Amino acid sequence: MTIAKKMIQAGMSSLGLVSIVDMSNTDLHKTVGDILNREKQAAECILREQQTKVIVLAHQLMEKERLEGKELRISLAQTDVSDDSNTKKMLAV
Repeated sequence: MTIAKKMIQAGMSSLGLVSIVDMSNTDLHKTVGDILNREKQAAECILREQQTKVIVLAHQLMEKERLEGKELRISLAQTDVSDDSNTKKMLAV
């Protein structure tokens, strides 16, 4: 069973607490689609908010192919990239 279906059974959809067995395939499909769309929008929002960090990490991974946990934490902790000319170059790509 998919996570979305489990969410529906647990009452985490706009339908409230329902039994999947009692739902038509059309209603089930629409509700699963609604959940997936909502979560996609949330993920896109997070990525937009963290876009600078994502781009910097992507460039680091392209150069090194692998980051140790400590390197990753340091990169994520660096929030002010305005004075770093290398970071500006990476963001311009």
